[in-house]
Amino acid sequence: MKKITMPAALSAIALLAACNSGAANNAAPANAAGATNTAAAGNASSAAPAPAAPPTATGSVDQAFVTGHWSPSPACDETISFEADGTARVSDDPRPGRWALSGDTLTVSPPDGAPQPAQVARAGDNLVATQAGGRPMTLNRCEAPAPQQNKG
Repeated sequence: MKKITMPAALSAIALLAACNSGAANNAAPANAAGATNTAAAGNASSAAPAPAAPPTATGSVDQAFVTGHWSPSPACDETISFEADGTARVSDDPRPGRWALSGDTLTVSPPDGAPQPAQVARAGDNLVATQAGGRPMTLNRCEAPAPQQNKG
């Protein structure tokens, strides 16, 4: 299961470094040379599939668009919520952080960490976030925040 933490939420934002959401969106591509060698050897059926193309941005974002609940998973089992007052909350962490949008830069500040900026764009009803030098991460809009988990 992917786990979102405030520092990871935008680190992975990527939004998320406030979003340490999972290797699937943030992992480096597979060794292309190895896949080519496998295919050249005549065993193309065992080659790893090519990584999915990054989502295409369809527009800019504003505070009204960002405000709400987001998840790197379409199931919305873990979320980061951006509240209108600038508070950011991750479903598995009761401590609030902060968020701010300036142009196309979304900055999430974890409760006890350094601010994490990411370039953001709209892709339909999704938010695409990319930290400097990182891969784009798609966040899905969620109807409600994921239930908070007891860390007892």
